[in-house]
Amino acid sequence: MLLGRDEQLSDRELVDRWTEENLADIIRAMTGMRRVLLKRWRDNSNRLRRLDSSRYSLSEMPLCESWELISPPPGFRVVGVERGEALLYCPGDDPVKEKPFDTKNHQFARNGKGILICFTFGQFHDYQNPLISTDGWKPGDRVNVYKAMAPDLIETYEHHGVVIARLYGRYDDIRTRLGLWYRKRV
Repeated sequence: MLLGRDEQLSDRELVDRWTEENLADIIRAMTGMRRVLLKRWRDNSNRLRRLDSSRYSLSEMPLCESWELISPPPGFRVVGVERGEALLYCPGDDPVKEKPFDTKNHQFARNGKGILICFTFGQFHDYQNPLISTDGWKPGDRVNVYKAMAPDLIETYEHHGVVIARLYGRYDDIRTRLGLWYRKRV
């Protein structure tokens, strides 16, 4: 991506542009990872259920390992699944005072400015809200719950009928507003 000397883009604008330019590759990586997991989990009906495309969009499935097939935008690095995790809180909880009620190994991209990118954040909704019945929910409904809570942090993209969502924002903003604390294990 070449920019003119007078064209200064914010980090957000650079990531927006990167997402749009790489959307087909991102979707291809996510659908490829789904196929891998369908084979890997064929004997585990609980895990296999999480890959049901009639109930979950790609951004609501546990496909974070797709980052292994995606080159992150300039200035971002991928935090691998063996080192990354998402701690789940109720939105508004204070992580200093409250303990997370669940922790999931997770892969995401981050930069040195405290900004992260995640395409599969929707998978955490059901863990954060176990008492809410999601019977009858359609793909994208979980993402829409998060988007209603923090519309400025979530963008949706469509490519040839496939819709994905991207979470982009500061760690502390995501933690406070969505109850998702992404971090790298030490």
